[in-house]
This record gives sequence, C-alpha cells and structure tokens, in this order.
Amino acid sequence: MLDKIIVILIVAVAFFFFARSLYRTATGKKTGCDSGCCGCSSASTCDSIPDDKRLL
Repeated sequence: MLDKIIVILIVAVAFFFFARSLYRTATGKKTGCDSGCCGCSSASTCDSIPDDKRLL
C-alpha cells in the first residue's frame, strides 16, 4: 500500500512540473537568464530595465 502512495506522489509531482513547463511555454513566460531578473552578470536584458524595476 505504501509503495502505491509513493508512486502516486512521484507521478503527481512529475505531472505538476510538466504542466508548469507547458503553461510557461504556452504563455510565453521566460525562465532562467532570459527572465530579466538581473540577479547575475550574464543577464543581457538588465541594461534596459531601470534599477527600481529589477527583481533583485
């Protein structure tokens, strides 16, 4: 019985991350360095974002 619960939880978590990724792709939301958070020096969009509007 416990093994079935564990499998169901793993499948539910995998489905959640798949659905989240699909939603972000469909709505055009960016992730990683393309998101414009300006938390790292490699973000290329930081020059166009004012300091008071940056996420970090």
